[in-house]
Amino acid sequence: MPDYELADYPIIKSFILGHPKGRSSFIQNFLERYEQDLPKINSYYKLIEDGQREKAEDLFSDDLQKQLVLPIGELLIDMFSLVKFEVESKTASGEDKRKNINKIYDRMITISERGLEIYDQIDKRQEQ
Repeated sequence: MPDYELADYPIIKSFILGHPKGRSSFIQNFLERYEQDLPKINSYYKLIEDGQREKAEDLFSDDLQKQLVLPIGELLIDMFSLVKFEVESKTASGEDKRKNINKIYDRMITISERGLEIYDQIDKRQEQ
């Protein structure tokens, strides 16, 4: 998870206010679900780093589909960093920043929607 609040930046705050809550909430909802899995995810990456790939894969052996959310979460976190970089850019105009952030944010919403679809599939399968 990012260690800063993007909503603290005025340009982000104004962007969030301009987006319907329904669509922008996909990001928050995905990150809340992803955060619940972080202990397992962090263990997974630590084992991979330590050269214990088989043990790492065993962490998700009970739910292989959950591995599909790993790259989605990573991508969203990287995109938060990209937004932060854009906000702090000294060379881009305010209008260019707004356009670029809009594009990034729209992609983040789409990616989050896909991640939530995967979580929904996992939930339905566990209910059966």
